[in-house]
Amino acid sequence: FLRASPLVGFGWSWGACRLLAALAAAPALAARFSHLVLVSPTLHFADTPARGETVASMLRALPRHPEAVLAAFRRRLTRRTELADKLCRLPPPGPVAGMTADLEGLRDFRAVLPPLYLPTLLVHGGQDEIIPPEHAAGFSAAFRNLEVHLFADAGHVPFLE
Repeated sequence: FLRASPLVGFGWSWGACRLLAALAAAPALAARFSHLVLVSPTLHFADTPARGETVASMLRALPRHPEAVLAAFRRRLTRRTELADKLCRLPPPGPVAGMTADLEGLRDFRAVLPPLYLPTLLVHGGQDEIIPPEHAAGFSAAFRNLEVHLFADAGHVPFLE
């Protein structure tokens, strides 16, 4: 399957950041894709001191209170209470060490991402508290064939809202 070309690259949130990291590390990889679909992505997660402190406080609390940190994060994914309640009942995505490594791996892709000419669909929620919709504007510099769809009433999980 992975040898088939062309592929459609898809990433949501941190998954979109991982896709961007792969494209930044190996620009020739872009030739394997026909399109990209990025949902609630960012090129620079800790773009303000307040957001950087949010990540730092999560890193400090995660080893001691992983369930509480995860529940607080999941509550911010959506403004819909019943959906947030369902998300909070999901099991953890993996061990604390993996979640910590993910947070520590957040980086700024603006300077390292080469210009991409792939047709790219960027989907974002207008009420996203994790990655504000303003982050979508930063993609036009690196993505030359970009289409942005903003779902005004959705949060960080627009595909569920």
